[in-house]
Amino acid sequence: MRGVTILGPGWVYLLVGVMVGLGYVLTSSPVLAVIGCAQLIVGVLTPVICWVNLLGVRVQRGLPDELFAGVVGYGDIWVSKTAPFASIDIEIWGEGQIPAVVEWLPGTGLVKVQAGWRCHQRGLVRLGSVQIGSGFPFGFIFIQRELYTSDEMIVYPRPVGVGNLIAEACEGDTISETRSLWGIGYFSGLVEHCPGDDPRRIHWPTTARLGHRMTVICDGSADQEVVVRVEEAMGSRWESNLSAATAAVQRHFRAGHSVGLWLEDQQLAPHSGARWRQRLLSLLALASERNRT
Repeated sequence: MRGVTILGPGWVYLLVGVMVGLGYVLTSSPVLAVIGCAQLIVGVLTPVICWVNLLGVRVQRGLPDELFAGVVGYGDIWVSKTAPFASIDIEIWGEGQIPAVVEWLPGTGLVKVQAGWRCHQRGLVRLGSVQIGSGFPFGFIFIQRELYTSDEMIVYPRPVGVGNLIAEACEGDTISETRSLWGIGYFSGLVEHCPGDDPRRIHWPTTARLGHRMTVICDGSADQEVVVRVEEAMGSRWESNLSAATAAVQRHFRAGHSVGLWLEDQQLAPHSGARWRQRLLSLLALASERNRT
């Protein structure tokens, strides 16, 4: 048990109970006696029912495949029940997680609910205990429990800006020519907009029709090899450079380029593929902090 909080309706219920008790003391009314006894029974049963409602609840995180700093990433939460009776209206939250609600959890059953996570800083994030709570059945009190679990995930830098990024083509193209590749080529198709995509390439008619942003993909330079080099800096400028590099990695992979990375003392030659992309993003996420403030 982590804690019990009396909610607004609970305070009103207590106030009414006090008034009924005073009325009975002053009048000895049998009606008020019955009402007072009923209120007392409900007041005793409410925390018991609320506590029993959380018995046997187990939670397992299904973290997002990718998470960028400051951007909500969606995954799943698996909620199971070991007790033979159902649970109702259970709230689930924890470090970096947007609260989720399970309205109905059958006895000895399993329910999957979508949940979002948002972390404001890049790097390796260790997630501790999960909190569960419920105000069932009357909303008079809220009982909270802590479930001990441990997970970790890598949070990538938020892909914004092109600040002090230096992007070079391996075959001798200039920086300006390399950056121009983001917006040229033959039309290849439309994909769902992702963090780091150039907002100028959003296809607004399709976006309006589908209700979510779609990005134009061009394949005119799919065989291009590009190296993203992060300029040395300190403090917030270093973080801005990492964010710009993350945006560049995202954009070039989306354009079908082979991408390399120069970061601190590491010089990685261009490659392609989903695993290589994740490796580059992870290196940017785990780069030294350099007195981040």
